[in-house]
Amino acid sequence: EDSSTGQNGQKGSERKSLSLSEAYHEANTGYQKVKESLLGSSDPKHIKLVKDGLSKMMRVRRMVELAGIFSDNEELRDISSVNLKYLLCDFVIGDLFLNLHEQKIRDRCIKEGLNFVGKFLSKCEDLKLMSELEKQLYKRKGKPGNPMSARTEKIARAKETRRLKSELQELLKLEKLKADNEGVVDDDDLEEDDREREKQILKAKLAISESLDHLRFAEDELKMMEFMKKRAGNGNSEPLRRPPPPDNKPSIIHINSAEDFMRQNGIMGPQAGGGARAVTSGVQRLNLAPVSVATNIATPYAGRIDPRSQVVNEMFVPRNMPTMTMDEFVELERKAGRMPMPAQPMPKKKDTRTNNEKEPVEQEEHSDDDDDEAHNARQKKRRDWDNYKDDNEKGAGNRLANPRGRNFI
Repeated sequence: EDSSTGQNGQKGSERKSLSLSEAYHEANTGYQKVKESLLGSSDPKHIKLVKDGLSKMMRVRRMVELAGIFSDNEELRDISSVNLKYLLCDFVIGDLFLNLHEQKIRDRCIKEGLNFVGKFLSKCEDLKLMSELEKQLYKRKGKPGNPMSARTEKIARAKETRRLKSELQELLKLEKLKADNEGVVDDDDLEEDDREREKQILKAKLAISESLDHLRFAEDELKMMEFMKKRAGNGNSEPLRRPPPPDNKPSIIHINSAEDFMRQNGIMGPQAGGGARAVTSGVQRLNLAPVSVATNIATPYAGRIDPRSQVVNEMFVPRNMPTMTMDEFVELERKAGRMPMPAQPMPKKKDTRTNNEKEPVEQEEHSDDDDDEAHNARQKKRRDWDNYKDDNEKGAGNRLANPRGRNFI
């Protein structure tokens, strides 16, 4: 026993001799083990990991308070890059409390977790680390606003979270590369390191987003636990059931014959022993009633529409019928500039030749109605024109353009 006491005292002295930075790194390592654990939330090993991480981070928080690192009237620029990481102590403690799924004290864990998460968000709001959207969510305790803007807010938050994670991964890669080349850098050397400052600010912003989600879901879980406690206190251990309908009559009536239906509804009395059917007051009322009333009495289901048939009739109805023809649609698209206009025919080239240069117009084929003299005259004119073109080459009369036609001395 004396040896064990000595060993415990030695461990206690070693733990007390840890500096603030070393104690934080040890607690943060335990927190990362909880986040990376694949054990179930109710597993005793997982619960032990969470409790160890809580005790270590609570010790770091007390050391930060005793050292007076943060004050109420300081701004973000007044905090050194090395001390920025201690802002996450409240968030880590709240997150660990919310991850402690021990059924006997679960409600107390949720309340403690919400308390520490609220302190962290309040500190970040004073340091102006929260955006306008996050401030509105903080006022609503993480609950979404009206349905019209809830989807827009959710998309904006998801994009911002994805961007922050990407930037943080790049900084961690650069830090790892620097550590491989130069070795691990002491915290005192990071006092004025801008890269370290940016990394801690990114971690704080990611913690803000996660804390807002904790506010919403932890509140809902707390309400469910309070409701279950009230039910257990009232002795209602059975699940809630829908009360039976007040009328116990069957909703479906099986009719074997028209006579049975009329007897059930008082229109026809029961069959007499001698085989003759007794005339009841219902039959007398049917005989004496007007036609319209008698029809309602004799056919009580007349005019009623079967719900199945009504659904089928409403389903197969033409919807979204076209409001214009295809030609009208193409014309509107062309006017809007989304479709090319139809190609315009090319204008005919104006003939600048003189009458003498023009070739005679080809005439139609010789028909039986034309006389031979007119046909022979046309044929002779064509032959003369062909002979003229053979004797006079094109451009032969233009002496300036045709060197062969010039008279050189």
